[in-house]
Amino acid sequence: TLIAVSTKISCGASVQLVGVVLGTNAKMLIGTIPTSSTYKVVNFDVVDNSTLSGLVFSAIRLETTWSGGVQVFELAARSGPCFEFAGIDFGKPVAVSALTVRHYAGSGGTVTAT
Repeated sequence: TLIAVSTKISCGASVQLVGVVLGTNAKMLIGTIPTSSTYKVVNFDVVDNSTLSGLVFSAIRLETTWSGGVQVFELAARSGPCFEFAGIDFGKPVAVSALTVRHYAGSGGTVTAT
């Protein structure tokens, strides 16, 4: 079951994020990405949407009427919660002014720092 979808795109018109329901091929609107969200990460919570919750999707589609097409930079569909856990013990209270995290996403993945 789909929990959430995240996108980062560029398009000259709004883009509809559509889920294709397994078995029936019915198209269900997950959300609309406005042109004001170009180059921004946009998250859609599917599990909190009573119309979509519990549906099983065979595909996710990006649809637009703009003839220039859509540039897709990121598209992620999650069926479970994302989480990371790190425990750091300094042995005593210490003031921390900055924290840098490096994460390896696995074979063929990327390393990111925040």
